[in-house]
Amino acid sequence: MPLIPKIRANPTLCKVYLYLVDHKNGGLSPGKVADRLGIGKSNVTYYIKQLEQEGYIKPLRDGANPKHYAKGPRANILDKAIFNLNVQIDAGSVELPSSSNILSSNSSTPLTDPPKEAAKETYVPEIRAHVNGKVIFEVVQTGDFRHLHVPDADGDLHDVPFLDRTPKQLNGVKQHHGKVNYRGQEVSIAIWESEKVKEVSRSTPGKYQLFVWPPEKIVVPGQCGTVEDYMMSQAQDVANHIAKHGGWQFGLPRFLGRIEYASQDPALIGAIPESVRTVRKGNTWIDESLGKGRPEVETNEAETADVLFGFRDVVKDIKTGQTSIINRTYRLEMTVDKMLELIEKLTLLAEKDAELNAKLMEKSIMGTAEKVITKRAEEAQDAQAAVPERFDGVMYG
Repeated sequence: MPLIPKIRANPTLCKVYLYLVDHKNGGLSPGKVADRLGIGKSNVTYYIKQLEQEGYIKPLRDGANPKHYAKGPRANILDKAIFNLNVQIDAGSVELPSSSNILSSNSSTPLTDPPKEAAKETYVPEIRAHVNGKVIFEVVQTGDFRHLHVPDADGDLHDVPFLDRTPKQLNGVKQHHGKVNYRGQEVSIAIWESEKVKEVSRSTPGKYQLFVWPPEKIVVPGQCGTVEDYMMSQAQDVANHIAKHGGWQFGLPRFLGRIEYASQDPALIGAIPESVRTVRKGNTWIDESLGKGRPEVETNEAETADVLFGFRDVVKDIKTGQTSIINRTYRLEMTVDKMLELIEKLTLLAEKDAELNAKLMEKSIMGTAEKVITKRAEEAQDAQAAVPERFDGVMYG
């Protein structure tokens, strides 16, 4: 059973890679990378060999001094790992090795291995994207059927065979199969010759087509939607290469077929129902064309591939989201508890305030009543004093 994709990388190797291919700073030479990280040049050279062997970097020009590097064909795998490990080289983020591991650039005892440091592990799902079909170009003008005239590093032209000497006949179609070595990869091609091919222009018989089968591409979840454009671009580059060095002219490309995405992740393979393993149903199935004991989960939908093969990231995001929700819920509960305490205190204050206001009002009413009674008594006294004494009718002489 295949292993779950895993990358073990120490932080310094990741930082060496980032400095070598850092477009913001133009990409540093190995010597400047050593100075920037405070380690020996021999250590940087060791890491560079590892990065080149894994296809993470490639030299920009052979023989250039100092050397500079660009991202290699598998750089997206390491980019994903670096993202997972959160390794950065921004200002202030680079952690220099301990003083015992710092080696000056002119040391007389260069290290054969880099300083030991704890490697970090991360899972990087690798998706094998391949074309189940082909890219077709109508031939506007035929060129050399035997060779491409390709210059070497010194500019000298060499005849490079690219089509088989003997074409094959199938259903009235003459098929010239071959391969083109382009950017370090062998790309399968074919020139089909048939009277059934529609005429492209008045100047040519219009009976030739170029078929290109772009090589497979290893991608990571989130990149599946760009694969078809990438494949078309690769096919166009191959057609341009044949046109430039073989005298051919081609029309615009069209894609015939579909892109299939495959993963050997055992967790996914074990989750596929038994009925799907032998009978191809829907857009997801099990393929064992790589041989016994090497099954793959395959799908022909980019969105499905991104979600299905990136389920670990999805689960991680869900767990992170759950943790965030739990933390926010806890903080909300604490806030609600504090608000309830505050409301209870405010309620008590309101009750005391109402009680005080009632007493004040009662006191005010009593005081007003006393004033009224006193005033009425005073008015009564004043009225009585104003009445003359009563005459009783007795006269005295």
